[in-house]
Amino acid sequence: MQTIYVYGSSHSGSTVLGSFLGAFHGLEMLGEVEAGLKKDGRKLCSCGETLEECKIWGPVLKANSPVEAGGRRRDREPINKETRRLLDYFSQVFSSPSAIVDTSKSLSRLRRLTIDRAKPLVLHLVRNPYAVVVSQMTSEARKGVARRSTAISLLEGWASKQREGRKFCRDHRVASLTVRFEDFVDDPRKVVESLSAIGVPLSGEIPDLIDPACQHQISGNRIRKGPPFRIEKRAQTSNQLMLETKASLRARLEISRYGYSTEP
Repeated sequence: MQTIYVYGSSHSGSTVLGSFLGAFHGLEMLGEVEAGLKKDGRKLCSCGETLEECKIWGPVLKANSPVEAGGRRRDREPINKETRRLLDYFSQVFSSPSAIVDTSKSLSRLRRLTIDRAKPLVLHLVRNPYAVVVSQMTSEARKGVARRSTAISLLEGWASKQREGRKFCRDHRVASLTVRFEDFVDDPRKVVESLSAIGVPLSGEIPDLIDPACQHQISGNRIRKGPPFRIEKRAQTSNQLMLETKASLRARLEISRYGYSTEP
Protein backbone atom coordinates (compact mmCIF):
# COMPACT_ATOMS: atom_id res chain seq x y z
CA MET A 1 0.00 0.00 0.00
CA GLN A 2 1.27 3.43 -0.90
CA THR A 3 1.62 6.14 1.75
CA ILE A 4 1.05 9.74 0.73
CA TYR A 5 2.87 11.72 3.37
CA VAL A 6 2.15 15.41 3.90
CA TYR A 7 5.25 17.17 5.22
CA GLY A 8 5.45 20.79 6.36
CA SER A 9 5.09 23.19 9.24
CA SER A 10 2.06 23.33 11.53
CA HIS A 11 -0.81 25.61 10.49
CA SER A 12 -0.03 25.07 6.81
CA GLY A 13 -3.43 23.62 5.86
CA SER A 14 -2.57 19.91 5.97
CA THR A 15 -5.96 18.91 7.38
CA VAL A 16 -7.71 20.73 4.52
CA LEU A 17 -5.46 19.16 1.87
CA GLY A 18 -5.61 15.70 3.46
CA SER A 19 -9.41 15.79 3.83
CA PHE A 20 -9.68 16.81 0.18
CA LEU A 21 -7.50 13.88 -0.92
CA GLY A 22 -9.42 11.51 1.35
CA ALA A 23 -12.64 12.39 -0.47
CA PHE A 24 -11.37 10.60 -3.59
CA HIS A 25 -12.18 6.93 -4.06
CA GLY A 26 -9.35 4.66 -2.97
CA LEU A 27 -7.61 7.20 -0.71
CA GLU A 28 -8.01 7.02 3.06
CA MET A 29 -7.21 10.15 5.08
CA LEU A 30 -5.93 9.10 8.52
CA GLY A 31 -4.85 12.50 9.88
CA GLU A 32 -1.73 13.03 11.98
CA VAL A 33 -0.83 9.41 12.65
CA GLU A 34 2.29 10.17 14.71
CA ALA A 35 0.43 12.37 17.22
CA GLY A 36 -2.70 10.25 17.08
CA LEU A 37 -0.99 7.06 18.22
CA LYS A 38 -0.14 8.83 21.49
CA LYS A 39 -3.67 10.05 22.15
CA ASP A 40 -6.06 9.00 24.89
CA GLY A 41 -8.55 6.46 23.54
CA ARG A 42 -11.38 8.64 24.85
CA LYS A 43 -10.60 11.36 22.30
CA LEU A 44 -12.84 11.50 19.24
CA CYS A 45 -12.09 10.23 15.77
CA SER A 46 -13.49 12.36 12.94
CA CYS A 47 -16.08 9.61 12.38
CA GLY A 48 -17.69 10.63 15.70
CA GLU A 49 -16.70 7.59 17.76
CA THR A 50 -14.08 7.65 20.50
CA LEU A 51 -10.75 6.32 19.28
CA GLU A 52 -11.05 3.19 21.42
CA GLU A 53 -14.53 2.51 19.97
CA CYS A 54 -13.64 3.42 16.38
CA LYS A 55 -13.61 0.33 14.15
CA ILE A 56 -10.40 1.50 12.49
CA TRP A 57 -8.37 2.98 15.33
CA GLY A 58 -9.56 0.90 18.29
CA PRO A 59 -7.50 -2.19 17.37
CA VAL A 60 -4.47 0.00 16.54
CA LEU A 61 -4.45 1.78 19.90
CA LYS A 62 -4.91 -1.51 21.71
CA ALA A 63 -1.97 -3.06 19.84
CA ASN A 64 0.18 0.00 20.54
CA SER A 65 -0.64 0.17 24.24
CA PRO A 66 2.49 -0.12 26.43
CA VAL A 67 0.51 -2.34 28.82
CA GLU A 68 -0.81 -5.77 27.92
CA ALA A 69 -4.00 -7.28 29.27
CA GLY A 70 -3.25 -8.27 32.85
CA GLY A 71 -1.10 -5.20 33.52
CA ARG A 72 2.27 -6.46 32.25
CA ARG A 73 4.33 -3.90 30.34
CA ARG A 74 4.77 -4.64 26.67
CA ASP A 75 8.27 -4.60 25.13
CA ARG A 76 8.84 -1.67 22.78
CA GLU A 77 8.39 -2.79 19.21
CA PRO A 78 11.21 -1.99 16.74
CA ILE A 79 10.37 1.04 14.61
CA ASN A 80 10.46 -0.83 11.30
CA LYS A 81 8.24 -3.63 12.61
CA GLU A 82 5.67 -1.16 14.00
CA THR A 83 5.47 0.73 10.71
CA ARG A 84 5.15 -2.46 8.67
CA ARG A 85 2.43 -3.78 10.98
CA LEU A 86 0.42 -0.58 10.63
CA LEU A 87 0.63 -0.61 6.84
CA ASP A 88 -0.33 -4.29 6.71
CA TYR A 89 -3.28 -3.59 8.98
CA PHE A 90 -4.55 -0.68 6.87
CA SER A 91 -4.27 -2.72 3.68
CA GLN A 92 -6.56 -5.34 5.25
CA VAL A 93 -9.07 -3.14 7.03
CA PHE A 94 -9.96 -0.82 4.15
CA SER A 95 -11.99 -2.37 1.36
CA SER A 96 -10.06 -1.13 -1.69
CA PRO A 97 -7.52 1.54 -0.76
CA SER A 98 -4.91 2.57 -3.26
CA ALA A 99 -3.13 4.72 -0.67
CA ILE A 100 -3.39 6.18 2.80
CA VAL A 101 -2.84 9.86 3.57
CA ASP A 102 -0.75 10.66 6.65
CA THR A 103 -0.59 14.36 7.58
CA SER A 104 1.84 14.03 10.49
CA LYS A 105 4.10 16.63 8.79
CA SER A 106 7.11 15.78 11.00
CA LEU A 107 10.54 14.72 9.84
CA SER A 108 10.64 11.98 12.49
CA ARG A 109 7.58 10.27 11.01
CA LEU A 110 9.01 10.58 7.50
CA ARG A 111 12.21 8.92 8.75
CA ARG A 112 10.20 6.01 10.13
CA LEU A 113 8.46 5.44 6.83
CA THR A 114 11.74 5.69 4.93
CA ILE A 115 13.68 3.41 7.29
CA ASP A 116 11.11 0.70 6.69
CA ARG A 117 11.34 1.23 2.93
CA ALA A 118 7.66 2.10 2.76
CA LYS A 119 8.58 4.39 -0.16
CA PRO A 120 6.27 7.25 0.81
CA LEU A 121 5.30 9.84 -1.75
CA VAL A 122 5.90 13.18 -0.03
CA LEU A 123 3.70 16.20 -0.57
CA HIS A 124 5.78 19.09 0.74
CA LEU A 125 3.03 21.51 1.74
CA VAL A 126 4.11 25.14 1.96
CA ARG A 127 2.04 28.11 3.10
CA ASN A 128 2.96 31.79 3.31
CA PRO A 129 5.07 31.86 6.50
CA TYR A 130 3.60 35.14 7.68
CA ALA A 131 0.11 33.63 7.46
CA VAL A 132 1.42 30.56 9.32
CA VAL A 133 2.78 32.75 12.15
CA VAL A 134 -0.49 34.69 12.43
CA SER A 135 -2.43 31.41 12.58
CA GLN A 136 -0.14 29.98 15.28
CA MET A 137 -0.40 33.10 17.43
CA THR A 138 -4.17 33.29 16.98
CA SER A 139 -4.49 29.64 17.99
CA GLU A 140 -2.41 30.21 21.14
CA ALA A 141 -4.52 33.23 22.06
CA ARG A 142 -7.77 31.32 21.52
CA LYS A 143 -6.57 28.52 23.79
CA GLY A 144 -5.35 30.97 26.42
CA VAL A 145 -1.80 29.67 26.08
CA ALA A 146 0.99 32.01 27.12
CA ARG A 147 2.99 33.00 24.06
CA ARG A 148 6.17 30.92 24.01
CA SER A 149 7.70 32.08 20.75
CA THR A 150 8.28 35.39 19.00
CA ALA A 151 7.23 36.01 15.41
CA ILE A 152 10.89 36.04 14.38
CA SER A 153 11.63 32.66 15.98
CA LEU A 154 8.52 31.18 14.35
CA LEU A 155 9.66 32.44 10.94
CA GLU A 156 13.11 30.97 11.50
CA GLY A 157 11.50 27.67 12.50
CA TRP A 158 9.40 27.68 9.34
CA ALA A 159 12.47 28.26 7.19
CA SER A 160 14.44 25.48 8.92
CA LYS A 161 11.55 23.06 8.46
CA GLN A 162 11.54 23.60 4.70
CA ARG A 163 15.31 23.18 4.40
CA GLU A 164 15.31 19.98 6.47
CA GLY A 165 12.53 18.41 4.42
CA ARG A 166 14.15 19.19 1.09
CA LYS A 167 17.52 17.88 2.26
CA PHE A 168 16.06 14.65 3.62
CA CYS A 169 14.14 13.87 0.44
CA ARG A 170 17.19 14.67 -1.68
CA ASP A 171 19.63 12.65 0.44
CA HIS A 172 17.34 9.62 0.68
CA ARG A 173 15.96 9.89 -2.84
CA VAL A 174 12.37 10.15 -1.63
CA ALA A 175 9.87 11.16 -4.30
CA SER A 176 8.37 14.54 -3.42
CA LEU A 177 6.17 17.28 -4.84
CA THR A 178 5.96 20.82 -3.49
CA VAL A 179 2.39 22.09 -3.09
CA ARG A 180 1.74 25.71 -2.17
CA PHE A 181 -1.41 25.95 -0.07
CA GLU A 182 -2.43 29.17 -1.80
CA ASP A 183 -2.24 27.50 -5.23
CA PHE A 184 -4.27 24.57 -3.93
CA VAL A 185 -7.19 26.68 -2.65
CA ASP A 186 -7.09 28.94 -5.73
CA ASP A 187 -7.43 26.04 -8.15
CA PRO A 188 -7.67 22.51 -6.68
CA ARG A 189 -7.96 21.08 -10.21
CA LYS A 190 -4.38 22.06 -11.10
CA VAL A 191 -3.07 20.40 -7.96
CA VAL A 192 -5.04 17.24 -8.79
CA GLU A 193 -3.47 17.20 -12.26
CA SER A 194 0.03 17.59 -10.76
CA LEU A 195 -0.58 14.79 -8.27
CA SER A 196 -1.99 12.47 -10.93
CA ALA A 197 1.09 13.09 -13.09
CA ILE A 198 3.40 11.73 -10.37
CA GLY A 199 1.34 8.65 -9.60
CA VAL A 200 -1.14 9.70 -6.89
CA PRO A 201 -4.25 7.58 -7.66
CA LEU A 202 -6.98 10.23 -7.90
CA SER A 203 -10.07 8.91 -9.66
CA GLY A 204 -13.52 10.40 -10.07
CA GLU A 205 -14.81 13.96 -9.92
CA ILE A 206 -13.13 16.63 -7.84
CA PRO A 207 -15.18 16.78 -4.61
CA ASP A 208 -17.17 19.97 -4.01
CA LEU A 209 -18.21 19.21 -0.45
CA ILE A 210 -15.85 17.42 1.95
CA ASP A 211 -17.19 15.56 4.98
CA PRO A 212 -14.51 14.50 7.52
CA ALA A 213 -17.18 12.41 9.29
CA CYS A 214 -16.87 9.93 6.40
CA GLN A 215 -13.16 9.54 7.16
CA HIS A 216 -11.15 8.30 10.14
CA GLN A 217 -8.83 11.16 11.05
CA ILE A 218 -7.12 10.38 14.32
CA SER A 219 -5.68 13.85 14.85
CA GLY A 220 -5.54 17.25 13.17
CA ASN A 221 -7.07 20.70 13.48
CA ARG A 222 -10.64 21.40 14.53
CA ILE A 223 -12.22 21.34 11.04
CA ARG A 224 -11.99 17.53 11.13
CA LYS A 225 -14.68 17.58 13.84
CA GLY A 226 -16.88 20.13 12.14
CA PRO A 227 -19.57 20.05 9.45
CA PRO A 228 -18.81 19.36 5.77
CA PHE A 229 -16.83 22.14 4.12
CA ARG A 230 -15.73 23.44 0.72
CA ILE A 231 -12.24 24.37 -0.40
CA GLU A 232 -12.11 28.13 0.02
CA LYS A 233 -9.44 30.78 0.21
CA ARG A 234 -8.10 31.11 3.74
CA ALA A 235 -6.82 34.27 5.40
CA GLN A 236 -3.65 35.47 3.76
CA THR A 237 -0.57 37.14 5.14
CA SER A 238 -0.58 40.05 7.57
CA ASN A 239 1.17 43.16 6.20
CA GLN A 240 1.41 44.52 9.71
CA LEU A 241 3.34 41.46 10.84
CA MET A 242 5.68 41.84 7.87
CA LEU A 243 6.32 45.45 8.83
CA GLU A 244 7.08 44.55 12.43
CA THR A 245 9.13 41.42 11.82
CA LYS A 246 12.62 41.44 10.36
CA ALA A 247 13.47 37.90 9.36
CA SER A 248 17.11 36.93 8.92
CA LEU A 249 18.65 36.90 5.46
CA ARG A 250 18.68 33.10 5.50
CA ALA A 251 14.96 32.98 6.32
CA ARG A 252 14.18 35.61 3.67
CA LEU A 253 15.97 33.53 1.06
CA GLU A 254 13.86 30.52 2.06
CA ILE A 255 10.67 32.60 1.90
CA SER A 256 11.57 33.89 -1.57
CA ARG A 257 12.38 30.36 -2.78
CA TYR A 258 8.68 29.50 -2.62
CA GLY A 259 7.54 32.69 -4.33
CA TYR A 260 6.44 34.64 -1.26
CA SER A 261 7.22 38.29 -0.73
CA THR A 262 9.45 39.43 2.11
CA GLU A 263 8.21 43.02 1.80
CA PRO A 264 4.75 44.31 2.87
